[in-house]
Amino acid sequence: KYADHLPLYRQEQIFARQGVNLERGVMAGWTGHAAARLKPLTERMTEIMMGMDRLFADETTVKILDPGAGKTRTGYFWGVACDEGPYGGRAPPWVVYRYFPSRAHKHGGALLGKYRGILQVDGYEAYDKLGHPDRPGGPATIAHCWAHVRRKFFDLNKG
Repeated sequence: KYADHLPLYRQEQIFARQGVNLERGVMAGWTGHAAARLKPLTERMTEIMMGMDRLFADETTVKILDPGAGKTRTGYFWGVACDEGPYGGRAPPWVVYRYFPSRAHKHGGALLGKYRGILQVDGYEAYDKLGHPDRPGGPATIAHCWAHVRRKFFDLNKG
């Protein structure tokens, strides 16, 4: 489903062509049950990550089916990754994804609200709020991505 970006209705069609009657509702139930079973794991992974020295965060769009409207809408997967190997850490690298319906700061705050270490991000302003000195519990140290900074210089040079 996720690796091949296949919504359940497409999977239902693929199975039907192969003579397998597997209803979308059944697959939706499986997906929901799997997510519920994995929730304690992702919560624990997130808890461990909040104590790490450095994290990487980004968000990306995802098309969400909006059956009542007969079309799709845009949602966002927010990803938080850790990889301390290059810094002598012993924790394995991993990524935790969370879905939110928008790109609003409140979602980044919900996901990274307890984080106080170095947070490497792109230039999106919502992350800057996590580094505000008046932030309850203290600020994270925001480290912007050099590739995003470089683009601005490249754009200035084009003109």
